[in-house]
Amino acid sequence: MGEDVMNRLAQDVLELEDRIEESDRAAEQMTIDEFIDQMRNKNTSRKTNSDELDLLLARFFMTAKKCDGGDYEPDTLKSIQGSINRHLTEKHCNINLIKDKECKHSRVVLVSKRKLLRQNGKGNKPKKAEPLTKEEIDILYQKKLLGAGKIRVHN
Repeated sequence: MGEDVMNRLAQDVLELEDRIEESDRAAEQMTIDEFIDQMRNKNTSRKTNSDELDLLLARFFMTAKKCDGGDYEPDTLKSIQGSINRHLTEKHCNINLIKDKECKHSRVVLVSKRKLLRQNGKGNKPKKAEPLTKEEIDILYQKKLLGAGKIRVHN
């Protein structure tokens, strides 16, 4: 019985040593990855991050739909771009979606998507209201919808 306990204890110790070695290897690998990140040129990191962001935004602008499945208005997509850009600025990211050459692809996609949406009838603002004629104003006075109910006389 004592021998079984000793064998079990020896097996537990071996398993523990294996776990410690695995943990050491993982820690060593993490240290290597951290070293590589620290040595990487900051501009290279920025470029890599902005390239990924540019591609994701381009895909978003190309496929974005409202919850009901309908298309956004062209100006709404432009506003979303502005909101994301403001968020990045607030988080002190050195990426400007509206000006930086690294984000040109998503800007081109956004311009194209807005153009397509306009061709499909989105973003067309109704005509501005035409001013009332003198005759229409007189009718409003006669129906007591304007003024104190007196008919307006034109000179």
